[in-house]
Amino acid sequence: MLKVKNYSSPVVVSGESSNMPKSSFDDWYTFETGILRYTSTGSLGFLTENELMQLVPGQMIYFPPLALRAAKCTSDNDSIGWRIFIPVEHTKKLPNSPCIFGVTELMAKLCERIVSWGPITQLSAAQERLVATFFDELYAARSVEHFHIPLPASLGLSLVAKKIIDAPQDRKQVKDWAKMSGMSLRSFTSQFAEETGMLFSAWRQRIRLQAAMRLLSQNQSVAQVANDLGYSSPSSFIEIFRKQFGEPPKQYFLRTRAKKNAP
Repeated sequence: MLKVKNYSSPVVVSGESSNMPKSSFDDWYTFETGILRYTSTGSLGFLTENELMQLVPGQMIYFPPLALRAAKCTSDNDSIGWRIFIPVEHTKKLPNSPCIFGVTELMAKLCERIVSWGPITQLSAAQERLVATFFDELYAARSVEHFHIPLPASLGLSLVAKKIIDAPQDRKQVKDWAKMSGMSLRSFTSQFAEETGMLFSAWRQRIRLQAAMRLLSQNQSVAQVANDLGYSSPSSFIEIFRKQFGEPPKQYFLRTRAKKNAP
């Protein structure tokens, strides 16, 4: 039987520092409230009941009340960040399932202020005004879909998915993965799309890009990341990254680091 830790939470909007040592793992757990999690350094992987989600600097992840997940620090350095507790009554306008949002400079500053209050049970008038602005920003935030990895449910496809997640640089052809799952090529591609809602090629590309984001956030060079993940060339990787994220890797991380370091 699955053992789940259920953490109690504050009754008002509040926050706290939330750090995770490298390679550490938190088994299945929930919170009574909604949770907004952010990392300024390091990366985190979250496993839900049907998705794998990667959190890197410059993004924040939202979990609805009682959302089940496990967490792991996936970077070579500690994850340093914070989390915001969102009481149930304020989650009605938020998504019903976990999602990842981009972080604006204003949102980052609002969250830092909330975290600086420490444990509280009642908001002052000034704090209530700041929290109202926080919710205006949060409700307007846009989900970043390419950090979501839907997971297949059947045993054969789950085995393939785990092997690709563990070794995203593996360049086996689709026919090889189909054989591993015990299916014909046609059945494999059809069932994979049915269970994940994505074509296998697109799903595999997303896994590689998640791995790339994790490595780039640790200051590895574009050329090294492209080579480690099996791309044909750095320029090929840069073009694929640009199509997915709207800008090349260098510009993307310069922008996110500028936000983090803004006064």
